[in-house]
Amino acid sequence: MNNLIIGTLFALCAAALNASIGVISKLLMHSGLNPQDIAFLKTIIAFFFLSVFLFKVPVSQKVAFISSTPSKLSVFTQIAICAFLGIFSLFFFETIAYNHGAAANVVVVLMASAAISALFFGRLVLKESIYIHSILGTLLAILGFYCTTKALTYLPAAKVQVTELSEPIFAALMAWVFIHEQPTLSFLYGAIFIISGIFLMNKAPRP
Repeated sequence: MNNLIIGTLFALCAAALNASIGVISKLLMHSGLNPQDIAFLKTIIAFFFLSVFLFKVPVSQKVAFISSTPSKLSVFTQIAICAFLGIFSLFFFETIAYNHGAAANVVVVLMASAAISALFFGRLVLKESIYIHSILGTLLAILGFYCTTKALTYLPAAKVQVTELSEPIFAALMAWVFIHEQPTLSFLYGAIFIISGIFLMNKAPRP
């Protein structure tokens, strides 16, 4: 298994876990907790799990790393800023957003803002190049998030999820039109099953 597949799998797992944050946050708020309490609990739990992984690193290795750091105060200051802005502040404002809007809408705005911010600050701070395909990919991903959220306002989540299984069909059609890839017979069989499943899932029940 190459690095691309492993990285993609971890990214998908991260997306699934992040998607659960909104639901859990709303449940906690309904139980009486306020956004500050939830943000604090998220930070403490994150600290606990990260500490478990940190304890697995040998003490000698940690001491050697700290000793080799030229400016220890500067490094720890940067870590503290990242922890405050990237963990506690994120959890705090994200939880407040869940208190005022639908979880799906918050996730779309959060993901869209994260993608745009990553492109902008990657260029500003890390001097990374911004390519046209990166911008187009970001815009298409944001549009996809928006369409999914919009669909959830009209259909149950199960129907939306099943309907989105049509993605391979659209991918094959685009590949056929733009890069002249011919769909195989097995793909056509699979496409028929997918379309049939979508039709049955969205078929109106008999009165």
